[in-house]
Amino acid sequence: NDTCCHRSPRHSHTGAEMGKFGAIQCLACVGLMISGYAVYVEEMKFDDPSYEALCDVELWGMSMSCSKVLASSYGHILSHWGIVPHKSALDWANASLGGIFYLIMLG
Repeated sequence: NDTCCHRSPRHSHTGAEMGKFGAIQCLACVGLMISGYAVYVEEMKFDDPSYEALCDVELWGMSMSCSKVLASSYGHILSHWGIVPHKSALDWANASLGGIFYLIMLG
């Protein structure tokens, strides 16, 4: 009897439930890393407007820039929608809000 992994019948989980839980935690870890990188990119762009992030790419003549989006008003959706005042203490970056969400998912 392995007491470390033993669960009472009330708390037993099927393999599928445990797999789903593990997949959610794995995806939450990935989301947390991406959110962290997005916060880093936003700070770097704020310090140096010429900063180019890894997610700023040009492909087949099309230019895509995550740093421009993160530094724009869309990067702070709460103030963009007028829910909180611009540059207020509650005007959190979307990446920060995402990081909090993923931390909750890991909990």
